[in-house]
Amino acid sequence: LDSKLIEEGASTNSLMAGVQLLPGESAEHYEKELRLLLDEVQGGSPMAALLTRELYDSIVWARRHSLDKAAIILDEMADVISGGIFGSNHILAALQALIIDPANEEASDLIDTRLSQMSATMEGVRAMAIHRSIKKLEILDNLISQQLNTARHLQKSIEALELKPRLLKRLDLQIES
Repeated sequence: LDSKLIEEGASTNSLMAGVQLLPGESAEHYEKELRLLLDEVQGGSPMAALLTRELYDSIVWARRHSLDKAAIILDEMADVISGGIFGSNHILAALQALIIDPANEEASDLIDTRLSQMSATMEGVRAMAIHRSIKKLEILDNLISQQLNTARHLQKSIEALELKPRLLKRLDLQIES
């Protein structure tokens, strides 16, 4: 992005107006990623910068929804595994610990013991969790699809903005000849 545009007030801070970060999300990370996208925009116009911010927001929301899907499945898996014998929060913590560190013996032992008592496998528990939460997952899939479609349309708009000056210049050259 043209540095003049940034100097004229279209900084990423002003472009972030209205963006709602969720707990655990970093404004610095958002701004860094947004700046990378803005740097790729050829036109440097305020409109291109605005569309780029909207494009990034769509990507952020698609990522959030993907994380939400994983959280729903994990929470439901904890409910399936706990089966009323252990608290599902305890099982959920163990599942989360295994995601962070698959070699966590304490968490692995807890989950393996419970799966053995249930005569179940992790794959079977996951399938049951997905079956139980399929409506929520379908809603999130639709939201992800919507965000990705929005991102595609915004990308086309940005490309059209970038192409416009070149087309005008070509037209001017044709008129002059």
